[in-house]
Amino acid sequence: MWVSSGVLRFPKVVIFVTVLASLVLAVGVFRIGLSSDTRVYFSEDNQFLGTLRAFERKFSHNNNVLFVVTATQGNVLTAKNLAIVRELEQRAWKLPYSTQVQSITNFPHIANEPDEETGELVFTVRELLDPTKPLTDETARALTAIARNDRLIQYRLLSQDERTTALNVNFNLPH
Repeated sequence: MWVSSGVLRFPKVVIFVTVLASLVLAVGVFRIGLSSDTRVYFSEDNQFLGTLRAFERKFSHNNNVLFVVTATQGNVLTAKNLAIVRELEQRAWKLPYSTQVQSITNFPHIANEPDEETGELVFTVRELLDPTKPLTDETARALTAIARNDRLIQYRLLSQDERTTALNVNFNLPH
């Protein structure tokens, strides 16, 4: 009751005090922030946080995003679906701060192949799919044969039913 009578008797004072209080509180708005980093919950002198920071200075952060691609029909090891994965891989390289993209299309394949000139076996490392060549059903079948026999692909980038694949993008974010 006394508040409402005070507002009615001194409206200019109430408005002035309200505006002044709003301005004082608005100054604190600039200190409000949002962080997804869980380190904000630890004090600066926390020994575990210090150990983590020292580790990250010596090595690096583990910042990555895993994109999952699932075929709506059949499996992902068709020329059409592999073209989609290749396109996603090429776009992932263009993401800000991306340093490495791992996918079934650029997975390093290690093989012993005969040299074209000498015929001797030569140790080679190359991408599963040559990015300069068009994707055909034949290249998709060749990739499928390799992927089915490579444990690193089977358990990291390709599901057992071959309907789902993943693209792992590593980032080196600024501190």
